Amino acid sequence: MQFQKLIVKLWDGFDKLLMTAVIVLLAVLWLSGRKSDESRSADTGVGLAVPAKSEPAKPAQGKVVDGLLVSTASSDRRARVSEIARSITASDWASVPRSLAMDMREQADGKEYDIRLALPGNVDADSVRVTASGHTLTLRMRDSAQGVTYMRHVRVPCHVARENSVRSVVSNGLLHVRICAE
Repeated sequence: MQFQKLIVKLWDGFDKLLMTAVIVLLAVLWLSGRKSDESRSADTGVGLAVPAKSEPAKPAQGKVVDGLLVSTASSDRRARVSEIARSITASDWASVPRSLAMDMREQADGKEYDIRLALPGNVDADSVRVTASGHTLTLRMRDSAQGVTYMRHVRVPCHVARENSVRSVVSNGLLHVRICAE
């Protein structure tokens, strides 16, 4: 019984301490807000510079097309956008493979998954390698035209423990993968 009374007294003391801390913090905030208000009003006093008024905003320039205001960009802005567009078209943007289209199906027993992936056009079928680790399939493939090796990671819904539980075949530009769940 004495232990419970001790706990109650400690809790009451802790509660009072927290309440005091909240009151002190509120007072500090109030005073700091009041000081900043006083400093703002002091700036407008005699002998101190008053900030110049800003000019009113100019109406947006442009044409109205179908009820929408379309701004006419300045020549500097146009030049920057054109430079960005030229840099994109000059790079190897077209050679970057798209994300692989994929279809994954669970077999009736729930222990195997069939995965079909569409491969990019210039990939050598013999260069495709599929490995598994945990919940991730790693696909490595080589682009025959540019000599670039690509690697993709695909998350699978099951844990694949052994390397021999992954079988893959490439045919007609599709990668067929069958994985056995642990």
